[in-house]
Amino acid sequence: MRTLLLIAAFGQISCDRLHNGQSSAYESPVPDGCIVLVREGSRRGAFILTNQHTTPETTDVHWYARTDAGGSFVPPDPSIATGKSVGVAKVSFPGFTVDWSIAEDGKGWVYFSVLPTDTKSAPQYEMCVTDETDIARIDANDPKWIYRERPSVNHSALPKP
Repeated sequence: MRTLLLIAAFGQISCDRLHNGQSSAYESPVPDGCIVLVREGSRRGAFILTNQHTTPETTDVHWYARTDAGGSFVPPDPSIATGKSVGVAKVSFPGFTVDWSIAEDGKGWVYFSVLPTDTKSAPQYEMCVTDETDIARIDANDPKWIYRERPSVNHSALPKP
């Protein structure tokens, strides 16, 4: 009886901790000035983090958004909304909210809306972190940009059921 209880208790702990040690963060910190693309349905967005600081943990965000499935973010196209948020702790602009946290001055983590193994939750957006720094060179619909719903995961390192 005692062995059965220990096995049952261990099984419960393993199941409850399925997501322990996982992060929804993109795999490497995003440096100041790099463009991050997001999309969901016909919505497209881009943002650029600048002035990422540890104390206080804030960033400035230049953002671009459109709802017509177009891929360019070059103003003065009337279908493009643009703006800047200063000293924020979360990236938020029309149609998108992306969690952010500091890694070190000048670099921060951006987060997918779901964990890597969370296949039951619908992602709120797909994301593509680029090394591009010029918004005029971005076409969010170009197939060279690989969008993902969640971070990658090393499946072989996950606990076995």
